[in-house]
Amino acid sequence: MKQVFPIEKILNSIRNAHKSVFYKHLWENCSQVKSNNITYDEFVKIPFTLKEQLRNVSPYDYLSTPRNKIRRIHTSSGTKGVATLSFYSDGDIEKWSEHLCRVFSMAHLEPNDVFQIIVGYGLFSGGLGFEYAAEKYGLSVIPIGMGNTERQIQFLKDYKVNGIITISSYLPILASALVSRGINPKRDLSLKTILIGAEPFNELMMCKLEDFFGAKIYSVYGMSEMEGPGVAMECDDHSGMHLFTDSYFAEIINPQTGDILPYGEEGELVLTTLDRECMPLIRYRTGDLTHFINNECHCKSDFIKIANVKKRIDDMIIVRGVNIYPFQIESVIAEFSSVFQAFQCVIEEDDRFIIRLAYLKNQDISRDKIENILIKRLKEVILITPVIEWKKASFFMEQVGKAIRIIDNRIF
Repeated sequence: MKQVFPIEKILNSIRNAHKSVFYKHLWENCSQVKSNNITYDEFVKIPFTLKEQLRNVSPYDYLSTPRNKIRRIHTSSGTKGVATLSFYSDGDIEKWSEHLCRVFSMAHLEPNDVFQIIVGYGLFSGGLGFEYAAEKYGLSVIPIGMGNTERQIQFLKDYKVNGIITISSYLPILASALVSRGINPKRDLSLKTILIGAEPFNELMMCKLEDFFGAKIYSVYGMSEMEGPGVAMECDDHSGMHLFTDSYFAEIINPQTGDILPYGEEGELVLTTLDRECMPLIRYRTGDLTHFINNECHCKSDFIKIANVKKRIDDMIIVRGVNIYPFQIESVIAEFSSVFQAFQCVIEEDDRFIIRLAYLKNQDISRDKIENILIKRLKEVILITPVIEWKKASFFMEQVGKAIRIIDNRIF
């Protein structure tokens, strides 16, 4: 299934975007946006919108409505640099809520289920977005936010929580905490649905966690610049995510050249909003690497599918001339049950590549033996020999928010 080019929605979004100071400047010499009609071939000649551009202009410059239409302001996490703002009108919030209600339905949550929100609140879009939508859907909401794992577990048990939303790097932390307290999720909890988002994830690790929790895990895709979580969602097929094409038009491009790639080839995802009021974005380069999936889905959805995002363009690091992605390291760690499923990479000034890990005591194999096997396996995958630095599991469990996977101490 391929996405149809929605001419009228594209034209309306272009007209709306053109009201902003930002797009008036960006499109000053762009004839394609000044026509009453547009073809796909003309559309792909429109300049891309870049995150750096949004960071470098006054926030209100990319607002397409009067300021009194703004009902809410969120920002991105700022993990990779300066946070970007996102504006929402009443209509934008309602549309976002519709997308997340669709997510709940696809994940088999039902009205009156108890839903615990284990993501950040405040300026981060996830918490409030999920809370508003969950209440609209009819869920009983526990807006607990991130951190304090002891309290999270208490609420999961005492209130017989049926579903949670959290970031993918927190799930192994939660699982480890349950094990240390002798809690068996299949026996002692009521979870049936786990939604994860905000970070790439390893599929092998998620399969293990599904088995541990006895609950289905679904990936929810989004970003603050678009609206937040709710741009795409996994179904029961677990072979990719359905992109909500009633609100987004997608392209896959070569990150180096900007050329459109043949259908099915991996490249950078470019999104255009189709019904955003306050802050429409046209041909926005997400930085996420994925590809279109052409085979028909067993769920019979009308929405096209993209592969789960495992890496980003700005995730790649170059060490001693070798390109390394965090997901490569994560895939190796997932093979070892004696290693806590979290990691942090440190690149020192002399190009030493250190991987911080936590060892889980195992009577069958010593830490030294695990380290030797790990180093050999990692070298096979990332092509350089790392140094393993062992930490206590608490080093990772005490981190709040998105995992910091890379610390680069080199001076360029």
